[in-house]
Amino acid sequence: DIYREGLEREDINIRSQEIIRSLGEQNYSIFMIDLYSGEVAALRTDGELRLDMRPERLAWDEYIDARIQPRLHEAYRNEFTQRFRLEALRKAREAGEKKIELFCQRRVEDRYGYISVTAHMGEGGGRRSYAVLAFQDVDERMRREIEHTQHDMQLAAIVRSQYSVMNRVDLESGSCERIDLNGSESREKTRKGDYGLHIERALETHVHPQDAAAVRAVLSLA
Repeated sequence: DIYREGLEREDINIRSQEIIRSLGEQNYSIFMIDLYSGEVAALRTDGELRLDMRPERLAWDEYIDARIQPRLHEAYRNEFTQRFRLEALRKAREAGEKKIELFCQRRVEDRYGYISVTAHMGEGGGRRSYAVLAFQDVDERMRREIEHTQHDMQLAAIVRSQYSVMNRVDLESGSCERIDLNGSESREKTRKGDYGLHIERALETHVHPQDAAAVRAVLSLA
């Protein structure tokens, strides 16, 4: 009845305020989708907090098509639809999923920037259940990670072109990984062991005895 639905909606409104506080200011847009009716309420849009909590005129799927999809890079539109349309959210909740995430790009003025979209599943009172979609700008972080990855790839290419073996050492435990950079697929490319023992063996086989003490001092972890 009307009274019960009023109580259910009030309960969801209280929960939505808790969600806004828990998600913090880092999310520029937050939407609350009623998984029973398909209605959507914008809690925050483009950084502006919405206090009225009234449902949008458009149902959630229509809202995606009219307001969200046009701003997404075309390469991500299909995946966004598959993950976040109403029926997909319902199935995710029925399957017991608590969170769904997608990294994609949206248009900001004259360029595209990276964003993170996360759907948080929740329960309301009575027959109501909902999902909260949070949009976060992660462009700066993603570009740093991409730049770091590209740097690592360039460094790996340089190392591989000049050296045949690379040793990776855990400075706390003293464990060592010896990586054969030019080994064939049939050979074991990575061997693990104790760094100190590996150095002693290398000194015995590859270093002149008169130079062993000086080399050991340079390579020792102590």
